[in-house]
Amino acid sequence: MNDPQNKTQVKRRALIRRVVLAANLSLACILGFFIIWNSYVEWHTHIAEKKNALENESRILIRSVVSLKHQGRDVVENFINSACGAMQESTSPGHHIAVLLDDDVIQAKAHHRASPELFAAMQNAIHNPKGIASIEQRDIVVGISNIDNVTVYVSEYLSDIRQIIITQVTRSIVSIILVGLTIAIVLNIILHRMIALPLNAMVDIVRQFAYGRRDCRMPDVNTNELGALADEFNHMAAVIETAEKDRNARLEKARQIQQNLFPDISSVKDVEIACLFYPASEAGADYDYYDVIRLKDNSILLCVVDVIGYDVPAAMSAAMLKALIKEAAEEENDLSKLISQVHVAFSEVMPESDYATMFLARWSVSERLLYYANAGQELGYLVKSNAHIEQLNVSGPILGLESSPHWTQQSVNIDEGDRLILLTDGVTETVSPQGEPFGRERTKQIIEKYRQQPVEEFAEHLINYVTRFRGSGPQLDDITVMAVDLL
Repeated sequence: MNDPQNKTQVKRRALIRRVVLAANLSLACILGFFIIWNSYVEWHTHIAEKKNALENESRILIRSVVSLKHQGRDVVENFINSACGAMQESTSPGHHIAVLLDDDVIQAKAHHRASPELFAAMQNAIHNPKGIASIEQRDIVVGISNIDNVTVYVSEYLSDIRQIIITQVTRSIVSIILVGLTIAIVLNIILHRMIALPLNAMVDIVRQFAYGRRDCRMPDVNTNELGALADEFNHMAAVIETAEKDRNARLEKARQIQQNLFPDISSVKDVEIACLFYPASEAGADYDYYDVIRLKDNSILLCVVDVIGYDVPAAMSAAMLKALIKEAAEEENDLSKLISQVHVAFSEVMPESDYATMFLARWSVSERLLYYANAGQELGYLVKSNAHIEQLNVSGPILGLESSPHWTQQSVNIDEGDRLILLTDGVTETVSPQGEPFGRERTKQIIEKYRQQPVEEFAEHLINYVTRFRGSGPQLDDITVMAVDLL
């Protein structure tokens, strides 16, 4: 009687992966910012240092130029040529010296860079706070000193300096990256030990608990948040374990009561009966039972009942219903009146939440008639000896729901070899993994296919088909099949 619940699948991502990803991205952003900031500082620091070095060089040179000024222009030119020639391209790329004596311009010729355009660019550098000027799309950095109408200019190409700076900055970047990788490794180890390992252990415990390991408990955790979560889970698990043990004990008691309701059919005459009962994998709100009663007029009362309720009270309701049917059958052969009498007594003693469905059939050998009445139970089937399958469609209200219900007794002529098949809705309402119910049409097809088999084999074939149809899913309802050859 229970329907499977459809569960929405939600795409989830691992928390620890997201934490590690966030931590590493944050670290990467910090390192990236630091690399950019460090490169910027390195660049401007190197330029400033180079400008200071060139200015210091110009201060040293200007003292010599001033002392040599009275010896003539040629002496000054030879001096700056030798000074400029002494500078190596590897340490001072694009090095050049120029002197302005009053209005006379003297440029070093050692590296063949002297030109009016270069001197003009060196003069323009005085207007730039960083001492930078441009010539022919190339930047130069210039150091300038001035004493008594003598000005000394010392310059180097910035593009050549840039290569040196890039090399130094690259080394700094490599050092920063190595430090960052070391920090990342240490950070990931810490996250793995402090978060990943405890969380994975906790998730594994939760999964085991969900799969039925009720004795699973969370390990000790040395962080407040995870420790509180572990403590609360362990408390909850203990409560659930205790409650489930109590529930299982009640359900086992209910199943024992249910099993005791089934009759011994081995000595019943005038019929060949096969009754198969398969309880639900999770006992709960559904209890089937069947009965075979020999009446005073020597007819046989066949009964299949499905009681809806919970735990031991439902099993007790089934036991009470069995007793009420047996008591009523001693006085009444008319099945409609029998059901009405049972309904009145059942409604008086049973809780409002409990109700039942029932199919009654009375086989009168002397009359060769089968009488039947249905109180909300699954329909019965009569397989005639001529292979025709008759569905016993008449049904009535469920026991215990309505205050003044009415049921109708039907009858059908029986030929030798006819077979009566009664079953509960655990057969027709079994659901496949795709959510398709087994249904009456498929039931009828199996009855047609195995109608000539002995009753025991026929019942087993039907049960096997239902089981295969369900697949690996749980059995949500009791299954009862009664097959009776009317002799």
